[in-house]
Amino acid sequence: MVEPFVPQEQLLETETPQIKLGTEPAGTLAPRSYQEKSLLLGQQITNYIEQSQQYWNDLWQAYKKPVILLGWLVGAGIVLKLTLAVMGAINDVPLLEPIFELVGLGYTVWFGSRYLTRSYQRSSTPIRLEPSER
Repeated sequence: MVEPFVPQEQLLETETPQIKLGTEPAGTLAPRSYQEKSLLLGQQITNYIEQSQQYWNDLWQAYKKPVILLGWLVGAGIVLKLTLAVMGAINDVPLLEPIFELVGLGYTVWFGSRYLTRSYQRSSTPIRLEPSER
């Protein structure tokens, strides 16, 4: 579709919009009802914040032990995850995995020979196995 031809003179003759500046005196930017509504809204927000603080304080007092337990469990899970990640990174290094296995095996043999084979030192070991009664 072809647009109609408009002469250049008509394009240049456009009306400029009139901007009117506010003639209200200083300090009266909003009508009275708007100011009252904003004060009411501010009071409602303040009341809500005070009530929510009281709610969270009551909730904390009621469920303090389970929340702390949950925090410890989450922390333990994070520590376990990080420990496994570090151990996985160490095991990826060649020769470190077999060296750690040998160290663990050596410590097990040393502990067993030092504390579990001699009867007089077995009594000082914190692990006491009592025979089961049948």
